[in-house]
Amino acid sequence: MGNYKALGKFISDYRKQVYKSQRELADDIRMLPAMLNSVEKGVTKLSIKNMRNIAEALSDEENSAGDIMDGMVSAFKEQTTEEVKEEPIAIIVCKRGLI
Repeated sequence: MGNYKALGKFISDYRKQVYKSQRELADDIRMLPAMLNSVEKGVTKLSIKNMRNIAEALSDEENSAGDIMDGMVSAFKEQTTEEVKEEPIAIIVCKRGLI
């Protein structure tokens, strides 16, 4: 299961980094500002198409849309606290290189 809160936080943080308001980004990707707000809070799931549109709208000379998509995918793959709690402790220790 993906981490929509981490994905939304990534989008929000990156949007602010490039000095775009929610309204500007929503207009750029033809999404209602309320919907984008919901995505940034991790409440609403995001399609791959909309992820691509967001990445393209936030890209610039320093960061390509592909780089931004990579960041979004990494954020989405982050484990939630609940998922970590469900894993046996031995697996967590091995994954973190503590053994």
